[in-house]
Amino acid sequence: MKLIGSLLVTISLIIGVLTATTAYLVPIDRINPDEDEVVLHAPAGSVVDEEDPTALPEPVLRPGTMDEPLVLTEAHLEELRDAGATRVHAKEFSFRHWQEWWIFLLACIGLTAGSLMVRTAMKRELTQVAPSPSEQPVAAPRELIENARKDALDLQNELSKMTDPRAKQQRILSQVERMQEQSFDPFVQSRPKLVNDYGMAGYAQIMDRFAAAERQFNRAWSAAADQVLKEAEVSIAQGISILEETLDRLARQEA
Repeated sequence: MKLIGSLLVTISLIIGVLTATTAYLVPIDRINPDEDEVVLHAPAGSVVDEEDPTALPEPVLRPGTMDEPLVLTEAHLEELRDAGATRVHAKEFSFRHWQEWWIFLLACIGLTAGSLMVRTAMKRELTQVAPSPSEQPVAAPRELIENARKDALDLQNELSKMTDPRAKQQRILSQVERMQEQSFDPFVQSRPKLVNDYGMAGYAQIMDRFAAAERQFNRAWSAAADQVLKEAEVSIAQGISILEETLDRLARQEA
């Protein structure tokens, strides 16, 4: 279904764009000068001087000026028909003059249907991911974030009391690795539940903050590994703040 939906979106988009280009190209046969006031926007038709084969084609009609626009009359239409012209570029859009409107409408319907098919297929893929037999049940997403926040606060408190740079480095490395294994990785694996509970939009909002928090702790680990402890502690503080934002977004989705 996902492939079919993607193809339908692509085809509908192409057809819609091509059809939209005809919105101002009015078929001459659809113009009734007694009822319509069609203002010419671009040169229409072309004639060639048969006595001078080197001469360039000249337009049958040219658009008027801003002060004196050229409004097409029956005489103008006859000139265009005699020259073999079938359409003119009108200055204003008229739904009644748009011959291909129904194709554009079908393209919009196809685009909407294709998008829904793709979204449905993506949601089904996410919600039908079956855990392997070796996987252990994980905690609820909110509990995982709360645990990560608690571990980060404990780490921050411990670091404030430590004076040995080497001990600080080892503590940051071990604690961040523990948070990654026990909280961050399981939270990512809970994606099917998040999508099922909050929908794709809610999932995206939650993951936006979670991913930002995870990046901060990864940065803290890298800084500690490089023995840049001050930067590591700043990243930990920022990570804690973003974890709290993640919990707020979870709470809003649950409300």
